[in-house]
Amino acid sequence: MAKQVSMAVNGTAIEMNPFVAGLVESVVNGMVGSLRGTGQIDTLALAIDDAHQVSLNLNNTQVPLNPFVNKIFYSTIIGMVSSLKDVGKISSLKIDIKS
Repeated sequence: MAKQVSMAVNGTAIEMNPFVAGLVESVVNGMVGSLRGTGQIDTLALAIDDAHQVSLNLNNTQVPLNPFVNKIFYSTIIGMVSSLKDVGKISSLKIDIKS
């Protein structure tokens, strides 16, 4: 079953075609799945603020990220999203993935 993926940059929803939605889902799921003790992803809410802090809520549980992991998540996701059409400077970002 395909998951629902939504994304907002600077408070504005970003429309994604199926390829982009699948890419975002795969990249985020791969990074989260590499973390110890995360298990199956039913719901995921990822947010990045203007201070470059990543907030990760997995299955309604906040997942703590150390500074190294925060930097990897931030750099990877900002790099991927900033390449999308019509996305300019990113001050804040939200990605939601639901089964």
